[in-house]
Amino acid sequence: NIELVHVFIDEDLFRDQDEDRFISDHIRESDDDYRVVGLIGPFDEFSNRYFLEFLEKNMDRFDDRIHFKIIGKCQERIDHPKIEYTGYIEGIPDYVKVLSSLDALLVPSRTATLGPLNKIVEAMACSVPVFTTPKGIVGLYNIRAGQEVYVFSEDDLVSGLNDNIFGEELIKVAGNARGYVEKYYSKEANKQKLMGIFNRLNREKY
Repeated sequence: NIELVHVFIDEDLFRDQDEDRFISDHIRESDDDYRVVGLIGPFDEFSNRYFLEFLEKNMDRFDDRIHFKIIGKCQERIDHPKIEYTGYIEGIPDYVKVLSSLDALLVPSRTATLGPLNKIVEAMACSVPVFTTPKGIVGLYNIRAGQEVYVFSEDDLVSGLNDNIFGEELIKVAGNARGYVEKYYSKEANKQKLMGIFNRLNREKY
């Protein structure tokens, strides 16, 4: 018998400690109006390497007020004043701190994976809105584009980010993202199914 349990996380580890973060810290004065968008590696992996290629190819198309934070191991770096590198981050607390500092996460996937991307689920758990392609949401259960995540074709991803990153709907999508994770990808939501599998295995064993 085969039982499938999709990826799930301890949502308490990815909880944004300041519930008003988007309202208080990320709506800035007009003379200092910018947003920080993250890309997550490690970028020595083939699929993630394309994220940097996409960024470099489209840097001139992004709104001038958008800055980028490259998270994870990255050997081949793009030299640009609007790009910051964190390097490898060891430990969940430091990783969550970096995730929670973002205004959005950019995931320009051009190939689908066999299951949901952890980086998307973890960012959503931190109430960080995600901008991705249809390939990026493959495997995500019952996800609603425009409600819990922003989804655009690869050609429209830059303009989609530019058009929405400063909009009022961003806060709503951020809240929906956290609620989505709690509903489908939290340990609490998956505990009953997982324990059912263990209990059935124990009964069959004895």
